[in-house]
Amino acid sequence: MKRALLIGAMAESLIEFRADLIRDLVARGYKVTGAAAAPLTPDVLDKIHALGADFIPLPLKRTGINPLHDMETMLAIRRVLRRVRPNVLICYTIKPVVYGGLAVRLARVRHLRFVPMITGLGFAFHGGSRKRDALKGLASFLYRKAMVPVHTAIFQNPDDRAMFIESGIVPAHKTKIVNGSGVNLKQFARVPLPPGPDVTFLLAARLLKAKGIREYVEAAGIVKKKFPNAHFVIIGYKDSSPDAIPEEMIASWADNDVVSYEGGQKDVRPFVARASVCVLPSYSEGLPRTILEALAMGRPVIVTDVPGCRETVTDDVNGCLIPARDPQALAAAMERYLTEPGLLERHGEASYQLALEKFDVRKVNVDILAEVE
Repeated sequence: MKRALLIGAMAESLIEFRADLIRDLVARGYKVTGAAAAPLTPDVLDKIHALGADFIPLPLKRTGINPLHDMETMLAIRRVLRRVRPNVLICYTIKPVVYGGLAVRLARVRHLRFVPMITGLGFAFHGGSRKRDALKGLASFLYRKAMVPVHTAIFQNPDDRAMFIESGIVPAHKTKIVNGSGVNLKQFARVPLPPGPDVTFLLAARLLKAKGIREYVEAAGIVKKKFPNAHFVIIGYKDSSPDAIPEEMIASWADNDVVSYEGGQKDVRPFVARASVCVLPSYSEGLPRTILEALAMGRPVIVTDVPGCRETVTDDVNGCLIPARDPQALAAAMERYLTEPGLLERHGEASYQLALEKFDVRKVNVDILAEVE
């Protein structure tokens, strides 16, 4: 039997982002094993098993740089490779990709296709300080070493692919671009826009500065002064990254009567259903899954004109493209949905059509699996 090993940073991500890919691999006759950080809850393990996959915990920390701990992670992945003996290894997010690739070189597993998925560049590549520049140099060096055994590196946008090629991390002929992780159109089924005159804006993201959350809050304050009945919601988990939104800022949202923070949510669908417009003023993305879900559910979107985000919007067709780090531009885009009759319906319909044509997970997985077999 063919064997596939998927490695991510968190066990939950195997369910949230890779469930359809796991099902498709199983349907093609693969024995699938997932590996990610421990511990995981029994319900997550049950869901992984229900997909037809096994699970192996790894000593992996998604954030932070600790050479001893990261060495332990790499050696653990090497042990897993020797135990599973996969025909294909699919890794996603920076640490699984880097230490997965290095472990492949150490394990010397024969007839293995290493297919890393670059789902965004992350904190180190945003620049703006000496620390980040040093982290970018280190990350580029590690990526370069990890990509030596690559069969195909899969990217979610052309900007990230170009950066890797220009930096000498991976040769162009060993790369491929796919339309993100895709979205399950049955799970994220289209729902009507909320009735009534009030407009609700939703930002769904981890609470990181690079997601543009500060700009969203500032823009919400601008709009709220002119349109008191507009509503602004944030959902997302707090984060331990150096880029995390400070606790005191999160606490201040409860007092300003502008934005409503509803915490981290395992199921975003009820919040998208209650939203009129979904917003992600990010500084950079791979290709944002939350926006793909919004498209599938028929919501207009406002995103920044940056790598990964711009691939999800045709300006003034299914939403608005705005400059990054510009709360005034974001506020102006929001106000359009409060002042232009019919814009919500027109952009929402175009979003749904875009999801059907471009981001259906079944189509995306066909492109990914073409590099696996």
